[in-house]
Amino acid sequence: MGSDSTGPHAGPASLGRPDGPEHLGPPGRFGRFGRFGRFVLVGGVATAVHYLTALVLLHAVQWGPVPASTAGAFAGALVGYALNARFTFDVRERHGHHLARYLLVAALGWALNAIGLWGLLRLGWHPYLAQPVVTALVLLSNFAFNALWAMRPAGGAR
Repeated sequence: MGSDSTGPHAGPASLGRPDGPEHLGPPGRFGRFGRFGRFVLVGGVATAVHYLTALVLLHAVQWGPVPASTAGAFAGALVGYALNARFTFDVRERHGHHLARYLLVAALGWALNAIGLWGLLRLGWHPYLAQPVVTALVLLSNFAFNALWAMRPAGGAR
């Protein structure tokens, strides 16, 4: 996306931005939450988009529950990518590269959720206890995979 002429990120995308784990993304209104906090906030927005899209498709368009939820999940994933790229990880270029990786991480999270929930249910856990545990583990793994791989600059460290 190039450069802008004002603010702490003036000049090329790589200038004015610390390299290393201390960089928590763009400053501003959402900077106080830290990278993980912003990831959680974006996840909430993406989930709301998923559910709202599914509800509209289910009730207003008369789609079935599975296609409506699938379309909603896809819409939520795209919104999640856009917001995470901007507010959480400060991705400024090569969006095709990062989006493909982000969607792969999302698919891995979906698989981990299914396998984790299946496993805990087989061990006798109640679904209302198993799902929050699995959700927390998937949240942490998704954040780690995105921070360490999917949203990292192609040739550099963050």
